[in-house]
Amino acid sequence: MSEKRKFYFKKNKEGSGFNTKKKNKTTNVDDLNLEMIPCPLCENNLYSVNTNINNKDEQKDKDINTTDNSIINTTTTTTTTTTTTATTSNNNNNNNNNNNNNNNNNNNNNNNNNNNNNNKDNERNIKIFSKRLNKLYYGCGECGLVYMHPHFHVENSKEKDRYELHKNSPTDEKYKSFLQPCVEKLKVLLEKELEEFGNDNIKKEEKKNQFIGLDYGCGPGPTLSLMFKEIANLQVENYDPYFMKHDIVEKVEKNLKIKQEINNNNNNNNNNNNKQEQKENENENEKLEKKENQKEEEKEKEKEEIKSFKFITCTEAIEHFKYPIKDLKKIIDGGLISKDGGYLLIMTQLLLNDEMFENWHYPRDFTHICFFRPKTFNWIAEKFNAKLLELDQSKGISILYFGKKE
Repeated sequence: MSEKRKFYFKKNKEGSGFNTKKKNKTTNVDDLNLEMIPCPLCENNLYSVNTNINNKDEQKDKDINTTDNSIINTTTTTTTTTTTTATTSNNNNNNNNNNNNNNNNNNNNNNNNNNNNNNKDNERNIKIFSKRLNKLYYGCGECGLVYMHPHFHVENSKEKDRYELHKNSPTDEKYKSFLQPCVEKLKVLLEKELEEFGNDNIKKEEKKNQFIGLDYGCGPGPTLSLMFKEIANLQVENYDPYFMKHDIVEKVEKNLKIKQEINNNNNNNNNNNNKQEQKENENENEKLEKKENQKEEEKEKEKEEIKSFKFITCTEAIEHFKYPIKDLKKIIDGGLISKDGGYLLIMTQLLLNDEMFENWHYPRDFTHICFFRPKTFNWIAEKFNAKLLELDQSKGISILYFGKKE
């Protein structure tokens, strides 16, 4: 080794020379030993586990077969003694064999029924769907959602930075043409409701002024609100958890929190009453119940009235939601959407088959963590007692209607 190389080696060894640290290798997803998690939409927690089904039944069948063989062997030996006894024993054995065969058929039928039930359960299970890009994705058999494990979710600050890089603005004609079908589809539905007034333009205008919408997850550059005004002369307000807060959304969040606290208190009181039934008398229990009822009434009074929206749009946003069930409950159960003829339009690119996922551009965006199938929107409609008016697979647009079903 030359003197020059010895000098650098010495410096590196002492920590004052060139950086000789090796780059950290990316940990393989299989080495992380991540636990499976429930579906963030339907909250299904049934996981696929490989088990040997009906081993006991199979063993019974084997035992029956062995006994059948032993019976046949004994009958063949007895035939050598006398012909009369042989025929008698053979007839008896044939009857036994028929009975055993009938039992086997019954067992097989039971096994088939059990297998069918197990298959139905397995279809609902959560399974590992993909390990693309060295990330772990699950597939839910209940609602059809494909979702990323939370281990790979990015921090809120990084997520916000990513959104600010989006070139979505009202001045981008390509972006506007991308969103235009959303405006046109809702415009047609709302105009149909005005037909009942015939040529009475005054009543039409009064009714139309009540058609106020909300763009839920509008992003840093709200565009739909301007397009609705320009194309359909409709008023749309904006909300985004990072960029645009909204008073009504905050009220809904507060009300849902109060409701959850009341439910938790009721559950705790029920548990406490069950444990202390033998220790406390009826009068004390009644006093406790009255106090708790007063607390619940006070909390109910804290709830604020919500102004519901005639229509809500959620375009290219739901795939970013870490727990879409929470946002849907906020929109639907929280009262943001009108239950008296409200429309919820959701736009997200759809996963039409399993094969497309591996080469699909959609998962490349690291803030895309939930992927929806057509089946998923059928589940949402059923879950929230809505009517799925439209499911445009090519444009990824679904429209849910909340009101009287025809």
